Amino acid sequence: MLMIFMMIEDPKERTFLSRLYEEQSKHLFGIADHMLHNAADAEDAVQEVFLKLLSHKSIQQLASMQAEKREAYLIICILNQARDMLRQKKARKETELKEDMIDPASEQWEEALEKEDLLQRFLTMLNERQRDILLYHFEHHMTYREIAELTDMTPGAVQKTVSRMIGKMRAYEKEVWL
Repeated sequence: MLMIFMMIEDPKERTFLSRLYEEQSKHLFGIADHMLHNAADAEDAVQEVFLKLLSHKSIQQLASMQAEKREAYLIICILNQARDMLRQKKARKETELKEDMIDPASEQWEEALEKEDLLQRFLTMLNERQRDILLYHFEHHMTYREIAELTDMTPGAVQKTVSRMIGKMRAYEKEVWL
């Protein structure tokens, strides 16, 4: 990865991004590995985040941020990258499973599609924060404490949000199915 930084023409920007990578890559790798449960995928996620930051404008924006905000920004980037990778992996697995296991003409297939559609509709009704909290908890298996750190909430508030959203989902499901 450090070799790619050598392509940056401005020596100050090259040094800045190289140092940032050295300082943050292990932490970002840990976050990605926790979400992806795969070291190779986690390393790919970290590298992908830094590749996206190679533009002159991105480097200048990062350099102008306070250290805490820069770290928070990179954490959001790695979470988004890992989430995208999980979605892609999940889509590939679902396609394989659907092709291998469920007959598209069966009632089981239709029911699975209806439930997936129901969940997607429910998620679109939530605000971004609620949706992210549910995805962090159920899709990425993050603890209330981990989610709290990312969302500037208390673990109790995160737990309450999850509980409320489960209740809303159950009510929505009953409303739609009746």
